Amino acid sequence: MLGGGASSAVAADNCANAEFRVGPSALLPDCRAYELVTPAEKTAYTLTVPGSPLIFPSESGDQALFMTLTPLPGALNGHISTFVGTRETDGWKPRPMTPAICSTDQSGFPQVGDSWTSKGWSLDFSVSVPQAAETNNCDPNDHDGADLYRFDGTSTTWLSHNGVPKTSTATAALQATSADASHVVFSTPEALVMPLEIGRAFGQGLYERVGDQLRVVGLKADGSLINPCGARIAGDGGSNGDTIGTISGDGRVIFFNSGVNNGVAGCSTVTDDAGQLYARIDGSRTAMISASQRTVADTRRQPELMGASRDGRTAYFMSTEMLTDDATTGGGLYAYDLGPVVDGTATSGTLRFLTPALTAAAANIQGRQLAGMSDDGSRIYFVANGVLAPGAPASGRKLYAYDRGQIRLVGPYVGNNFNPAVSVSVSADGSKAVGLHRPAGYTTDQVFLYDLADLSVTCVSCVAGVTPAGHASLQSQLRRPADLAPRRNVTNDGMVFFESVDRLVARDTNDKSDVYRYANGELRLISGGTGSMGSFLAGATASGRDVFFVTNDSLLPEDFDNGDQDLYVARIGGGFSQPTGDEAPCVGDACQGGVDGTPGVLLPGTAGFVGAGNIPAPPAQKKGDSASTKVSLVKGSRTVRGSSGHVRVRVSGEGTVRTSGSGLRRSSRTVKRSGTAYRIPVRLSSRAKRTLNRRGRVQVRVTVRFTPEAGKTRSTRVRMTFRKAKSSSRSKESRSGERAVSVAVASDGKGGR
Repeated sequence: MLGGGASSAVAADNCANAEFRVGPSALLPDCRAYELVTPAEKTAYTLTVPGSPLIFPSESGDQALFMTLTPLPGALNGHISTFVGTRETDGWKPRPMTPAICSTDQSGFPQVGDSWTSKGWSLDFSVSVPQAAETNNCDPNDHDGADLYRFDGTSTTWLSHNGVPKTSTATAALQATSADASHVVFSTPEALVMPLEIGRAFGQGLYERVGDQLRVVGLKADGSLINPCGARIAGDGGSNGDTIGTISGDGRVIFFNSGVNNGVAGCSTVTDDAGQLYARIDGSRTAMISASQRTVADTRRQPELMGASRDGRTAYFMSTEMLTDDATTGGGLYAYDLGPVVDGTATSGTLRFLTPALTAAAANIQGRQLAGMSDDGSRIYFVANGVLAPGAPASGRKLYAYDRGQIRLVGPYVGNNFNPAVSVSVSADGSKAVGLHRPAGYTTDQVFLYDLADLSVTCVSCVAGVTPAGHASLQSQLRRPADLAPRRNVTNDGMVFFESVDRLVARDTNDKSDVYRYANGELRLISGGTGSMGSFLAGATASGRDVFFVTNDSLLPEDFDNGDQDLYVARIGGGFSQPTGDEAPCVGDACQGGVDGTPGVLLPGTAGFVGAGNIPAPPAQKKGDSASTKVSLVKGSRTVRGSSGHVRVRVSGEGTVRTSGSGLRRSSRTVKRSGTAYRIPVRLSSRAKRTLNRRGRVQVRVTVRFTPEAGKTRSTRVRMTFRKAKSSSRSKESRSGERAVSVAVASDGKGGR
């Protein structure tokens, strides 16, 4: 548990990025620093609420996708929009990934009701696959129906077509994308490839778009249709579900089930191969994954893909059918090794039965997907009711691991709202797992860490001697599209990230959801822990370097919205230099720096800054020497009504004085005489004016730079507070807050002009 103040944390900060670990960042573990992913200026946008499937970090941690309910500056349309934040050397920069509305009404404006719906993305979010509304058709030949397009940030390309004009009202639905989105799998009731599909009378057609080529997926090895009932992507819904590996990362392998329409010849799971599991490879070869290998075949059952390795070489599926001679009654979990087929050295792979039951009861696999899988597919986690390992209780859900040929009991599993896709997370190498569990005597679910090395079980959301009062969760961000790789809540070395509404450390002073890190028996707070609203985990990278979370707290001075929801990342070795220029200002208490004495990001005055409390100036040198140039601020008030004021400065000679700062318009004035007090305008930028009108108060840091005709440029800084102009006559200048070195702010009476 944390103790002491922020000042002591700063004093002992030996991190290479110590200069960026300011304010609340100074209290983060592992040399982390906060970075603001969403922009400070939002024009009153609303970030999607926790639980929405549209806040995702990339695997690298250098990109993050988020959706806003109102458009950000730079949006290509005025509807709900998806943006991608990219980490650059000077901060996170958003770019729109929702295309412009293509259709217009009679007056030439975007058609009311038209929109784009984000469906899929490449792993680095450089490409999106949105679905257009029925009348928002961006291709001249797309006349009706909802269709899929590819958007690279600049142009849109129609995907769900066969090269001829479309007049059908059929809807195309995205099912899967490869890592770079060069392979896109979609379904539609339209028969797009003729005459091949003349015989498809029922169900959905499953297609793969690769560049200009359109391929039918549901084919036999000889290239004919498997049956007249179409096909569906394998697993639990492709990109809109949770099953990992429905398409391999390189797009070469696609897993699918043949269509099912019982009562139609050729479409019965009981009498033939309809509904069975297949792999389509390179758009030219097909292997049946769920073919029975028993000496005496069991009654046909429909299998369900539970997950596949990223390279597409190993598929895991569940079937209640006994498919091999060593399968026990009721079937269970199977693995199909597809490597030789992918390599082109064989036409079929090897089927293995993984879950022999130790009792007469069947394995009874729970859920429609694996609970977790290592990146190489060698370790998997799943939930079952059956007794599959020594010591497993006879009843109730159990979390098991299949670890290189051995089934191991990981732990009991009685979490509320059970769903293995959101209730368990696995490290990249599969050696660690975390899951929700409600121990005896507890009334809430808690997060437990499971270690395959010694089968140890640790409650990471528990504090010794205290019974948790609130729920803990892996994250409120419940679902992540399968094509964007697994959600990671635990690293290979056992670092865990989770949410809890309980106050698990002293710094957590609210009773709202907060984000925590557990490592080596220690709990540390990742989110602020003090706000009036909860903070929610949005994801972490596999190494744990980057932890993304959504919060209403202003954790950095540049986050000036004073309560709007934002996406942050707590990054090991992260942080950026103090923003300068016409960027957004801070607002209110957000400008005051850290808590418990932690210094803010306001830089110290230079040697040429004259005034109380500053670094003493060095001995004067010859005229024109850089050390002899000076700029100082004249005594006065720091508060102004309206959006325009001024500072009074004295300088050491001829030159130019400029003012700038976050949320300010740059201004300058040529000065001629040393010792004379000059008025330099300070005006809010257009963005800051909007914030002032919305919030009523904006605080900024004004940088005053003096560039003499000879010598080195000198600068100093001061805070100014702009308050919304009263509706009555010109407000009087505030006299509060005067001190020896300040700024004389006289309202120019321009009222925000």
